[in-house]
Amino acid sequence: MLSPSSSPANKDSKTIAGLYAIGNCSASVMATTYPASGATLGPAMVFGYVAGAAAAAEEDLRTSGSAEGSQTVAASVGQTG
Repeated sequence: MLSPSSSPANKDSKTIAGLYAIGNCSASVMATTYPASGATLGPAMVFGYVAGAAAAAEEDLRTSGSAEGSQTVAASVGQTG
């Protein structure tokens, strides 16, 4: 199971800070099917972008000590909180 920011969850459904999963190593948007070669490239690119933005926001928050920068990045990928 993945969070909206592509962070995998542990067995207790809690996300693992600083860990992101994309592509075929993550929970596929196509469940257990693989319709054709290249079919997972689009979702991998989208979730890669989302994971990258989340990682940048996390790093910004860690280094600046301010939530302002991370909220701007998170809002750019549709995540607020």
